[in-house]
Amino acid sequence: MNKRPIEIFGLVGLAWAALIVSLLAADQVAGLFLKKDTGRITYKSAGGQGGQELYLGDSLLGYKLKPGAVVRVNDTRDNSTIYDAVYSIDEYGRRFTPAAKKQPGKNSILFFGCSFTFGEGVNDDQTLPYYAGEMLKDYTPVNFGVCGYGPQQMLLQLENDGISGRGKGGKAVLIYLCIGHHINRAVGSMRIICNWGNDNLPCYALSPAGELSYKGNFLNGRPFLSAVYLRLGKTHLGQYLLQKNLDIPFWFTDKQYALFAKLIDESRKVFYEKFKSDDFYVVLFPSRESTDRLVPFLQKAGIKYIDYRTHREFLTDEYLMKDHHPNPAAYKKLAAMITGDLEKLKAK
Repeated sequence: MNKRPIEIFGLVGLAWAALIVSLLAADQVAGLFLKKDTGRITYKSAGGQGGQELYLGDSLLGYKLKPGAVVRVNDTRDNSTIYDAVYSIDEYGRRFTPAAKKQPGKNSILFFGCSFTFGEGVNDDQTLPYYAGEMLKDYTPVNFGVCGYGPQQMLLQLENDGISGRGKGGKAVLIYLCIGHHINRAVGSMRIICNWGNDNLPCYALSPAGELSYKGNFLNGRPFLSAVYLRLGKTHLGQYLLQKNLDIPFWFTDKQYALFAKLIDESRKVFYEKFKSDDFYVVLFPSRESTDRLVPFLQKAGIKYIDYRTHREFLTDEYLMKDHHPNPAAYKKLAAMITGDLEKLKAK
Protein backbone atom coordinates (compact mmCIF):
# COMPACT_ATOMS: atom_id res chain seq x y z
CA MET A 1 0.00 0.00 0.00
CA ASN A 2 1.27 3.44 -0.97
CA LYS A 3 1.56 5.53 2.18
CA ARG A 4 2.44 8.74 0.31
CA PRO A 5 -1.20 10.03 -0.09
CA ILE A 6 -1.86 9.26 3.57
CA GLU A 7 1.21 11.24 4.61
CA ILE A 8 0.17 14.17 2.41
CA PHE A 9 -3.36 14.21 3.84
CA GLY A 10 -1.89 13.99 7.31
CA LEU A 11 0.37 16.98 6.69
CA VAL A 12 -2.51 19.00 5.24
CA GLY A 13 -4.63 18.14 8.26
CA LEU A 14 -1.85 19.21 10.61
CA ALA A 15 -1.43 22.47 8.70
CA TRP A 16 -5.12 23.26 8.99
CA ALA A 17 -5.11 22.32 12.67
CA ALA A 18 -2.10 24.57 13.27
CA LEU A 19 -3.82 27.42 11.44
CA ILE A 20 -7.01 27.04 13.47
CA VAL A 21 -5.08 26.89 16.75
CA SER A 22 -3.06 29.96 15.73
CA LEU A 23 -6.20 31.90 14.87
CA LEU A 24 -7.86 30.92 18.15
CA ALA A 25 -4.75 31.97 20.06
CA ALA A 26 -4.56 35.24 18.15
CA ASP A 27 -8.23 35.85 18.91
CA GLN A 28 -7.66 35.37 22.64
CA VAL A 29 -4.59 37.61 22.65
CA ALA A 30 -6.45 40.30 20.70
CA GLY A 31 -9.17 40.22 23.35
CA LEU A 32 -6.63 41.32 25.96
CA PHE A 33 -5.86 44.48 23.99
CA LEU A 34 -9.40 45.57 23.17
CA LYS A 35 -10.24 49.02 24.47
CA LYS A 36 -13.58 49.86 25.98
CA ASP A 37 -15.57 52.15 23.68
CA THR A 38 -16.27 55.37 25.56
CA GLY A 39 -17.61 57.34 22.60
CA ARG A 40 -21.20 58.37 22.24
CA ILE A 41 -23.05 60.36 19.61
CA THR A 42 -26.50 61.67 20.53
CA TYR A 43 -29.15 63.13 18.23
CA LYS A 44 -31.76 65.53 19.56
CA SER A 45 -34.20 67.93 17.95
CA ALA A 46 -33.04 71.54 18.02
CA GLY A 47 -35.87 72.30 20.44
CA GLY A 48 -34.34 69.92 22.95
CA GLN A 49 -37.25 67.46 22.97
CA GLY A 50 -35.29 64.60 21.43
CA GLY A 51 -36.46 61.72 19.27
CA GLN A 52 -36.28 63.42 15.88
CA GLU A 53 -34.38 61.23 13.43
CA LEU A 54 -31.85 62.50 10.95
CA TYR A 55 -32.15 59.62 8.47
CA LEU A 56 -34.79 57.68 6.59
CA GLY A 57 -34.42 54.25 4.99
CA ASP A 58 -34.26 54.16 1.19
CA SER A 59 -34.54 51.13 -1.08
CA LEU A 60 -31.86 52.39 -3.49
CA LEU A 61 -29.52 54.60 -1.47
CA GLY A 62 -29.76 52.54 1.72
CA TYR A 63 -30.62 55.65 3.73
CA LYS A 64 -31.09 59.36 3.16
CA LEU A 65 -31.58 62.56 5.09
CA LYS A 66 -35.04 63.28 6.47
CA PRO A 67 -36.57 66.33 4.77
CA GLY A 68 -37.26 69.18 7.17
CA ALA A 69 -35.28 67.72 10.07
CA VAL A 70 -33.47 70.08 12.45
CA VAL A 71 -31.23 68.02 14.68
CA ARG A 72 -28.69 68.88 17.35
CA VAL A 73 -25.80 66.40 17.32
CA ASN A 74 -23.36 65.97 20.18
CA ASP A 75 -20.28 63.72 20.04
CA THR A 76 -18.54 62.92 23.31
CA ARG A 77 -15.51 60.66 23.71
CA ASP A 78 -13.65 59.86 26.92
CA ASN A 79 -16.02 62.27 28.71
CA SER A 80 -14.91 65.11 26.40
CA THR A 81 -17.12 66.91 23.88
CA ILE A 82 -15.76 66.60 20.34
CA TYR A 83 -18.45 68.73 18.76
CA ASP A 84 -21.91 70.11 19.39
CA ALA A 85 -23.66 71.24 16.21
CA VAL A 86 -27.08 71.73 14.63
CA TYR A 87 -27.91 70.12 11.28
CA SER A 88 -30.78 71.55 9.22
CA ILE A 89 -32.18 69.52 6.33
CA ASP A 90 -34.15 71.24 3.57
CA GLU A 91 -37.42 70.10 1.99
CA TYR A 92 -35.53 68.05 -0.61
CA GLY A 93 -33.57 66.04 1.96
CA ARG A 94 -30.28 67.93 1.62
CA ARG A 95 -28.12 69.73 4.16
CA PHE A 96 -29.40 73.28 4.27
CA THR A 97 -26.89 75.86 3.03
CA PRO A 98 -27.72 79.37 4.32
CA ALA A 99 -25.97 81.01 1.35
CA ALA A 100 -28.63 79.49 -0.90
CA LYS A 101 -31.21 81.87 0.60
CA LYS A 102 -29.24 85.02 -0.25
CA GLN A 103 -30.29 86.11 -3.72
CA PRO A 104 -29.47 82.76 -5.38
CA GLY A 105 -26.93 82.94 -8.18
CA LYS A 106 -28.06 82.05 -11.67
CA ASN A 107 -25.65 79.09 -11.72
CA SER A 108 -25.36 76.04 -9.44
CA ILE A 109 -22.41 74.30 -7.85
CA LEU A 110 -23.35 70.84 -6.64
CA PHE A 111 -21.30 69.15 -3.91
CA PHE A 112 -21.36 65.37 -3.55
CA GLY A 113 -19.60 63.10 -1.10
CA CYS A 114 -19.72 61.86 2.47
CA SER A 115 -19.52 63.46 5.92
CA PHE A 116 -16.66 65.67 4.70
CA THR A 117 -19.05 67.23 2.20
CA PHE A 118 -22.08 67.16 4.50
CA GLY A 119 -20.14 68.84 7.28
CA GLU A 120 -20.11 66.36 10.17
CA GLY A 121 -19.64 68.21 13.45
CA VAL A 122 -20.12 71.76 12.13
CA ASN A 123 -23.11 74.06 11.83
CA ASP A 124 -24.95 74.90 8.60
CA ASP A 125 -22.89 78.04 8.06
CA GLN A 126 -19.54 76.27 8.53
CA THR A 127 -19.63 73.65 5.77
CA LEU A 128 -17.61 73.49 2.57
CA PRO A 129 -20.63 74.30 0.32
CA TYR A 130 -21.50 77.30 2.52
CA TYR A 131 -18.04 78.85 2.28
CA ALA A 132 -17.84 78.11 -1.45
CA GLY A 133 -21.19 79.82 -1.95
CA GLU A 134 -19.95 82.89 -0.12
CA MET A 135 -16.91 83.04 -2.40
CA LEU A 136 -18.70 82.30 -5.70
CA LYS A 137 -21.39 84.97 -5.86
CA ASP A 138 -22.76 83.82 -9.22
CA TYR A 139 -23.26 80.25 -8.02
CA THR A 140 -25.81 78.78 -5.65
CA PRO A 141 -24.25 75.95 -3.60
CA VAL A 142 -26.21 72.73 -3.12
CA ASN A 143 -25.02 70.16 -0.57
CA PHE A 144 -25.79 66.57 -1.60
CA GLY A 145 -23.29 65.07 0.85
CA VAL A 146 -24.50 62.47 3.34
CA CYS A 147 -22.46 60.90 6.12
CA GLY A 148 -21.18 57.46 5.14
CA TYR A 149 -21.93 57.77 1.41
CA GLY A 150 -19.64 56.49 -1.33
CA PRO A 151 -19.43 57.12 -5.09
CA GLN A 152 -22.21 54.60 -5.74
CA GLN A 153 -24.72 56.85 -3.99
CA MET A 154 -23.64 59.85 -6.07
CA LEU A 155 -24.42 57.82 -9.20
CA LEU A 156 -27.83 56.77 -7.87
CA GLN A 157 -28.66 60.32 -6.77
CA LEU A 158 -27.92 61.62 -10.25
CA GLU A 159 -29.71 58.77 -12.05
CA ASN A 160 -32.87 58.77 -9.95
CA ASP A 161 -33.70 62.47 -9.73
CA GLY A 162 -32.18 62.83 -6.29
CA ILE A 163 -31.11 66.27 -7.48
CA SER A 164 -34.56 67.86 -7.53
CA GLY A 165 -34.76 71.47 -6.47
CA ARG A 166 -31.19 72.36 -7.30
CA GLY A 167 -32.37 75.41 -9.22
CA LYS A 168 -33.33 75.93 -12.84
CA GLY A 169 -31.35 77.42 -15.68
CA GLY A 170 -27.79 78.66 -15.70
CA LYS A 171 -24.60 76.65 -15.63
CA ALA A 172 -23.88 73.71 -13.36
CA VAL A 173 -20.62 72.59 -11.77
CA LEU A 174 -20.24 69.34 -9.83
CA ILE A 175 -17.63 68.79 -7.11
CA TYR A 176 -17.11 65.28 -5.76
CA LEU A 177 -14.98 65.49 -2.61
CA CYS A 178 -13.06 62.21 -2.59
CA ILE A 179 -11.20 60.67 0.33
CA GLY A 180 -9.32 57.38 0.33
CA HIS A 181 -11.93 55.63 2.47
CA HIS A 182 -14.47 55.91 -0.35
CA ILE A 183 -12.93 52.93 -2.11
CA ASN A 184 -13.62 50.84 1.01
CA ARG A 185 -17.27 51.81 0.64
CA ALA A 186 -17.38 51.11 -3.07
CA VAL A 187 -16.03 47.56 -2.63
CA GLY A 188 -17.67 46.81 0.74
CA SER A 189 -14.64 46.08 2.92
CA MET A 190 -14.93 44.37 6.32
CA ARG A 191 -14.86 47.67 8.22
CA ILE A 192 -17.75 48.96 6.14
CA ILE A 193 -19.82 45.80 6.39
CA CYS A 194 -19.35 45.52 10.17
CA ASN A 195 -20.39 49.11 10.73
CA TRP A 196 -23.15 50.64 8.58
CA GLY A 197 -22.69 49.23 5.09
CA ASN A 198 -24.04 45.68 5.14
CA ASP A 199 -27.59 46.54 4.07
CA ASN A 200 -27.16 50.32 3.90
CA LEU A 201 -24.77 50.71 0.98
CA PRO A 202 -25.53 49.94 -2.68
CA CYS A 203 -23.43 47.17 -4.20
CA TYR A 204 -22.08 47.32 -7.76
CA ALA A 205 -19.99 44.86 -9.73
CA LEU A 206 -17.79 45.31 -12.78
CA SER A 207 -18.13 42.78 -15.61
CA PRO A 208 -15.12 41.45 -17.56
CA ALA A 209 -16.20 43.84 -20.33
CA GLY A 210 -15.98 46.77 -17.93
CA GLU A 211 -19.73 47.33 -17.52
CA LEU A 212 -21.37 48.26 -14.23
CA SER A 213 -24.16 46.17 -12.78
CA TYR A 214 -26.27 47.11 -9.76
CA LYS A 215 -26.62 44.23 -7.24
CA GLY A 216 -28.81 45.77 -4.57
CA ASN A 217 -27.04 46.10 -1.21
CA PHE A 218 -24.00 44.16 -0.03
CA LEU A 219 -26.12 41.81 2.07
CA ASN A 220 -28.08 40.42 -0.89
CA GLY A 221 -25.68 41.34 -3.69
CA ARG A 222 -22.64 39.64 -2.20
CA PRO A 223 -24.00 37.45 0.61
CA PHE A 224 -21.15 34.99 1.25
CA LEU A 225 -18.29 37.47 1.68
CA SER A 226 -20.51 39.84 3.67
CA ALA A 227 -21.42 36.97 6.02
CA VAL A 228 -17.72 36.12 6.48
CA TYR A 229 -16.92 39.74 7.32
CA LEU A 230 -19.79 39.93 9.82
CA ARG A 231 -18.68 36.73 11.54
CA LEU A 232 -15.06 37.84 11.70
CA GLY A 233 -16.12 41.23 13.02
CA LYS A 234 -17.68 39.54 16.06
CA THR A 235 -14.41 37.88 17.09
CA HIS A 236 -11.83 39.53 19.33
CA LEU A 237 -9.38 39.55 16.45
CA GLY A 238 -11.84 41.24 14.12
CA GLN A 239 -12.79 43.81 16.75
CA TYR A 240 -9.12 44.53 17.40
CA LEU A 241 -8.52 45.12 13.68
CA LEU A 242 -11.49 47.48 13.55
CA GLN A 243 -10.31 49.43 16.59
CA LYS A 244 -6.88 49.85 15.01
CA ASN A 245 -8.44 51.10 11.75
CA LEU A 246 -7.15 48.01 9.95
CA ASP A 247 -9.35 46.64 7.21
CA ILE A 248 -9.82 43.59 5.03
CA PRO A 249 -8.82 43.48 2.24
CA PHE A 250 -5.51 44.94 3.37
CA TRP A 251 -4.92 46.26 -0.17
CA PHE A 252 -7.09 46.75 -3.24
CA THR A 253 -6.72 45.23 -6.67
CA ASP A 254 -6.66 47.05 -10.00
CA LYS A 255 -10.14 45.70 -10.68
CA GLN A 256 -11.44 47.29 -7.50
CA TYR A 257 -9.90 50.63 -8.42
CA ALA A 258 -11.40 50.23 -11.89
CA LEU A 259 -14.82 49.72 -10.28
CA PHE A 260 -14.36 52.86 -8.21
CA ALA A 261 -13.33 54.92 -11.26
CA LYS A 262 -16.23 53.49 -13.31
CA LEU A 263 -18.74 54.65 -10.70
CA ILE A 264 -17.32 58.16 -10.97
CA ASP A 265 -17.19 58.05 -14.76
CA GLU A 266 -20.82 56.94 -15.03
CA SER A 267 -21.77 59.76 -12.64
CA ARG A 268 -19.97 62.21 -14.89
CA LYS A 269 -21.89 60.94 -17.94
CA VAL A 270 -25.27 61.22 -16.19
CA PHE A 271 -24.37 64.72 -14.98
CA TYR A 272 -23.59 65.75 -18.55
CA GLU A 273 -26.84 64.26 -19.85
CA LYS A 274 -28.89 66.18 -17.30
CA PHE A 275 -27.05 69.50 -17.23
CA LYS A 276 -25.17 69.60 -20.55
CA SER A 277 -22.06 70.51 -18.60
CA ASP A 278 -18.63 68.93 -18.51
CA ASP A 279 -17.67 70.88 -15.38
CA PHE A 280 -17.41 67.69 -13.33
CA TYR A 281 -14.44 67.61 -10.95
CA VAL A 282 -13.11 65.09 -8.45
CA VAL A 283 -11.32 66.82 -5.59
CA LEU A 284 -8.68 64.51 -4.11
CA PHE A 285 -8.59 65.50 -0.46
CA PRO A 286 -5.71 64.30 1.75
CA SER A 287 -6.75 61.54 4.12
CA ARG A 288 -5.28 58.69 6.13
CA GLU A 289 -6.15 56.29 3.30
CA SER A 290 -4.24 57.05 0.12
CA THR A 291 -5.86 57.80 -3.24
CA ASP A 292 -2.55 57.57 -5.14
CA ARG A 293 -3.43 54.38 -7.00
CA LEU A 294 -6.76 55.84 -8.08
CA VAL A 295 -5.17 58.65 -10.12
CA PRO A 296 -4.10 56.53 -13.17
CA PHE A 297 -7.66 55.20 -13.45
CA LEU A 298 -9.09 58.73 -13.38
CA GLN A 299 -6.58 59.78 -16.03
CA LYS A 300 -7.40 56.79 -18.23
CA ALA A 301 -11.11 57.63 -18.08
CA GLY A 302 -10.46 61.31 -18.80
CA ILE A 303 -12.01 62.41 -15.50
CA LYS A 304 -10.94 65.88 -14.43
CA TYR A 305 -9.57 66.09 -10.91
CA ILE A 306 -8.17 68.76 -8.60
CA ASP A 307 -5.27 67.32 -6.66
CA TYR A 308 -4.76 68.35 -3.03
CA ARG A 309 -3.07 65.14 -1.88
CA THR A 310 0.12 66.95 -0.91
CA HIS A 311 -1.68 69.43 1.36
CA ARG A 312 -0.95 67.41 4.47
CA GLU A 313 -1.67 70.41 6.70
CA PHE A 314 -5.31 69.30 6.54
CA LEU A 315 -4.30 66.26 8.60
CA THR A 316 -2.94 68.33 11.51
CA ASP A 317 -4.72 69.42 14.68
CA GLU A 318 -5.06 72.91 13.25
CA TYR A 319 -7.63 71.65 10.75
CA LEU A 320 -8.97 68.43 12.28
CA MET A 321 -11.42 67.74 15.05
CA LYS A 322 -10.62 64.85 17.38
CA ASP A 323 -12.90 62.53 15.40
CA HIS A 324 -10.72 63.20 12.31
CA HIS A 325 -13.32 65.29 10.48
CA PRO A 326 -12.34 68.73 9.15
CA ASN A 327 -13.13 71.73 11.33
CA PRO A 328 -14.61 75.04 10.10
CA ALA A 329 -11.15 76.50 9.43
CA ALA A 330 -10.38 73.53 7.15
CA TYR A 331 -13.61 73.95 5.20
CA LYS A 332 -13.00 77.68 4.74
CA LYS A 333 -9.45 77.07 3.50
CA LEU A 334 -10.57 74.24 1.21
CA ALA A 335 -13.38 76.36 -0.24
CA ALA A 336 -10.89 79.12 -1.07
CA MET A 337 -8.61 76.60 -2.80
CA ILE A 338 -11.40 75.01 -4.83
CA THR A 339 -13.00 78.29 -5.92
CA GLY A 340 -9.59 79.70 -6.83
CA ASP A 341 -8.72 76.64 -8.91
CA LEU A 342 -12.11 76.68 -10.62
CA GLU A 343 -11.50 80.25 -11.69
CA LYS A 344 -8.10 79.26 -13.11
CA LEU A 345 -9.62 76.28 -14.97
CA LYS A 346 -12.29 78.49 -16.52
CA ALA A 347 -9.67 80.98 -17.64
CA LYS A 348 -7.81 78.32 -19.68
